[in-house]
Amino acid sequence: YHLDVWKVSDRAELERLEISRLLKPGCVVLIEWYSQVAEWLQPLLRETKIPVVKIVISETPTGRRLAIHE
Repeated sequence: YHLDVWKVSDRAELERLEISRLLKPGCVVLIEWYSQVAEWLQPLLRETKIPVVKIVISETPTGRRLAIHE
């Protein structure tokens, strides 16, 4: 699944997306703009005990840098 949440402005709006239905073993959920919803989503991620991998793409003087964090 792919979620682009950059326009989500509050917890109620996030809850309407029903992300908890997607957070199941065997599912891969890509959340763009995670920092926009991290405060509201982190408790749910802890509760479900689903592994989280953070991918950060940044610009450098010579191109792009990709960092992967568990």
